[in-house]
Formats: sequence, structure tokens, C-alpha cells
Amino acid sequence: MHQYRRLGDLTGQAQTHATFGVLLDQEERHCESLDHASEALRLFQQTGNRLGQAVALNEVGWDHIYLGDCQQAIGCCQRALELCEDIGEQPGQQARPS
Repeated sequence: MHQYRRLGDLTGQAQTHATFGVLLDQEERHCESLDHASEALRLFQQTGNRLGQAVALNEVGWDHIYLGDCQQAIGCCQRALELCEDIGEQPGQQARPS
């Protein structure tokens, strides 16, 4: 992560945060996962990577589900679905942003 930050590579940083989020979810560390997924979303928004945004929004949504905030989860997952439809991507077709 530090190398991506040093290089100013926002996409690399975003992908790293997204990966950390998934790994933390697997360990049921959902609060930490939410932090990483949210940072991935912010960085993907900065780069304009809409597929990355959709994947990160979905991850944020799932973290909210695990943490018991279903209203927030629905909003995030709905926005992820809308982004997928806008870019012609089938939801769930790609597991990781590129």
C-alpha cells in the first residue's frame, strides 16, 4: 500500500483497500472491513473507475448488513446495481475491480 501511495497510484491503493476489506470480512471483522471498503470507494470515485465503485459499494453494503444497518445497506447495494446497469456490467460478473 505504501508504494502505491508513494507513487500516487490511486487505483493501486483502491484495489488494496478493497482486498483488505474482503479479507477482513472473511475474518468477521466487519467494522475494519467497512473502513477499507469505504476508502476503496472514495479512491475509485477519485479515479472515475465506475466498476470499482460498484464493487466497493456492494462491499460497503454487505458490511452494513453484517453490522445491522439494513437501511444503509439497501442504499449502497442499490447504487452499486445502478452503476452496473449504467456501464453494462452484469452484477456479480466481476469479483474484483480492474
